Amino acid sequence: EEDEDNAGDDVAVLALDEEMAEDGLNVQENAAALEAEADAIAAEALRLGTGDDRE
Repeated sequence: EEDEDNAGDDVAVLALDEEMAEDGLNVQENAAALEAEADAIAAEALRLGTGDDRE
């Protein structure tokens, strides 16, 4: 009977590991999207210039 309990625990741990792995991928995807957005904003800022006329 104890083996059955342990098997249930193993399944729960595997499910949690899988969920954490998916969360990790989501974080990586979100970070990549934010980085791309930041690059686009920086490029737009360079294109527009600083707005500083003291040159």
